[in-house]
Amino acid sequence: MTIAAGFLHSGGVLLCADTQHEAGAMRVHAAKIGTFDCPGGKVGFAFAGNSAFAISVIQKCSKKLRSVPPEETLEELDNLLAEEYRRLAFDHPNHATDWTLQY
Repeated sequence: MTIAAGFLHSGGVLLCADTQHEAGAMRVHAAKIGTFDCPGGKVGFAFAGNSAFAISVIQKCSKKLRSVPPEETLEELDNLLAEEYRRLAFDHPNHATDWTLQY
């Protein structure tokens, strides 16, 4: 089980996560935290759950935010994350009853 966490402090944000990615019987180690730049500043992220879904959404966020005016960054990020979560999680027919679904 992965835990990713973010903590606010006076100097910024501390992000942390483990490094184990699993796909069936395969286990590899790679970072689950990172950053990307956009006109609105630097975006930091940490993820848990299905790595393929998370990396795909992070790439979509990075691409989308490159063309967004700085003052619209947070709103666009919020909208895109809500849309992707709805697509990947809420649209699954068993989202409310199957706790083993990985998002």
